[in-house]
Order: sequence, then C-alpha cells, then structure tokens
Amino acid sequence: MEVLLFDLLSLGWVIGFLLFWRKKFLSHSAQVSTEELHLSIIVPARNEENNIQKLLKSLSAEMKNFPKLEVLVVDDHSDDQTAKKAQECGARVISNPPLEKGWTGKTWALYNGSTHAKGEIFLFVDADCQFERGGLGKLVSGFLSGKQPLALSVLPFHGIKKPYEVFSLFFNLLMAMGSDAFYLGKQKKQRLMGQSLMIRRQEYEAVGGHESVRGEILENFHLSKILDTSGVHCETYLGKGVLSFRMFPEGMREVFYGWKKSVLRASGGVSPSTLFQSIVWITALMTIIVLIFLGWQWAWTLYAMAVLQVLIFQKRIGSYPLWSALLWPFTLLFYQFVFFAAKLDQRRGLKQRWRGREI
Repeated sequence: MEVLLFDLLSLGWVIGFLLFWRKKFLSHSAQVSTEELHLSIIVPARNEENNIQKLLKSLSAEMKNFPKLEVLVVDDHSDDQTAKKAQECGARVISNPPLEKGWTGKTWALYNGSTHAKGEIFLFVDADCQFERGGLGKLVSGFLSGKQPLALSVLPFHGIKKPYEVFSLFFNLLMAMGSDAFYLGKQKKQRLMGQSLMIRRQEYEAVGGHESVRGEILENFHLSKILDTSGVHCETYLGKGVLSFRMFPEGMREVFYGWKKSVLRASGGVSPSTLFQSIVWITALMTIIVLIFLGWQWAWTLYAMAVLQVLIFQKRIGSYPLWSALLWPFTLLFYQFVFFAAKLDQRRGLKQRWRGREI
C-alpha cells in the first residue's frame, strides 16, 4: 500500500513537469527592419504613478530603433499623478471615457486606447511592467519572424524585492501551466497572458478587439480562443530578458485581494485536460504536506522532490529566492486559502472589488 501511494504521488510530480516542461524565451531570432514599422504601444493605467515612469523610461532606450513608435497611456480616471508623470515621459495621454455597463475597467481602457492608435501593429502592456534592455527588440523580432497571422504575449519575469511577494508563486506557476504554452506533449492551442499582447491591427479589429471580451477580467486569456477560431495563431513566451514586473508592491493585503479577484476565472478558462492535470499536481503536493504531519516515512523524500521541482520552475518565472522553494508548502497553502475564499464569496453572491471598482 505504501509503495502504491509513493508511486501515485510521484506520478503527480511527473505531471507537474509535463505541464511546465518547455522553456520558451524570446531572442533576436531574425534581423528585421524596424525603420518603417509603425508600432503603437497602448498602456491602460489607473492610479499607476509609482509604475508608469518605470515602464516609459524602460522604453526610451528602445525608441531610437523604432522611429515610428508611439506610446499611448490611457488614464483610467486616476486620482493620483499618473497622467502628469506619463506626459513628463513623453507619452500621449488619453482620458478614458466613463465606464460603460458590461465592461471591465481594463478592457474599456484597452478598447479606447486602440481607437486612438495609429500604428499597424498594437502592443498592449500593463503599466506595472518594465522592458529589459533590448526587450522590445526581442519581442518585435519574435513577432515578425513567427507564424503569421500571429498574436503574441509574454508572461513577465516576476521581480521579487520583499519576502511576502513569494506568496504569488503558485498563482504564477498555474497561470503559466494554464496557458498550455509550455506543455511537454503534443502542442496544444495556447492561451495569451493578460499583461501583454502584440497583434496586427487588421487581426485585432477583425475579431472585435477587446470589445469581444469586454466583461472578462482575464481578457487576453479569453481573446485567444476567439483569435484561434478566426485563424490567428497564439504564442506565449516567458518574459526573462524581455519584460518584467513587480506584483503587488503595497503589501500582503494587496497580494490577497489581487489574486482573489481572478483565481476562479483563471481556472475557468483552462482547457479541461490541463485543468485536470493541474488538480492532480496540486492534490499530490497537498497530500505530501498531510503525510509530513502524519509522520509517513517517505514523506520527506517526496518533499525533497517537490523542492527540486519548484526550484526549477521558479527560476523560469521570477527572481524567487532559494528559501521560497524550501518553503513551498506555505505558498501552496496560501494559494489554497485564496482559492477557497474566492469560492466562498462566489457562493454567497459577493462581488470582488479592485482599485475602487466592483468587478
């Protein structure tokens, strides 16, 4: 019986590698001309005064390679200095119209930004992201040399500065797994990450743009299904060396509410087979925690195997310290706590709130 249990839990460990096997990073895969490339970067921003200048300054070094680059910041009714700081960095600031019924704040800002953009290629990027040196060039190179028509997104590399930020670990891992972009087996249809999206205007407008997913929190995740149906190939890459972000810098409370608003919707957009395998993986890890408390003789061996796996995974998605792999049971239990808190709110009919809005 003990041997069978060990084998089953080891199978769960193997499934984790199945879900996140491929290491997909962007590089300058081809020499492409950007002299005549008209690129519009569209940034939705609501109370982002602490982030917007970091993003725009990270773009300034790239602008010499993109003479026709335009940067639009859609100020979504901020009550801080977001618009002023964006203008100081040379961005064109657009005041977002009042939010219409049926839209999320972000999709409304993205849509309105696209109506003002002049470029032939759109790059939507969140305000809390930053481009690494040469990152925009790698992104454009990957886009232009990829299978066309193409929609491309990047999961930003998570920069960790304070210990509490490691509690986003399993959320980010499961988000990467849920995209099906890093799967070991037969290549599945990929999902796009919400922090960035590069797409030609023609393909974007043909499917109705963000208006087609106006009520979705994970807008790009759902937009990828519509794009795939219309014949647009979707590709997602890891962001190391291209795009990075720091999630929820304002404290643990922000981590909790930031993930609670989207954790259930994220699981709802995952393909059934991937969702099942993710559940098996998480269940195996949770069982290891229980067996440690029960004093099972093989529990610590399985724990060590999980430490190795988490260590490999976390290096791909962020600057997580070694100790976060050693303490993976705590970050996993936090994930489970947030998931069930969101589930309880759903059963009670409660709406989630984020940045002063009900969503």
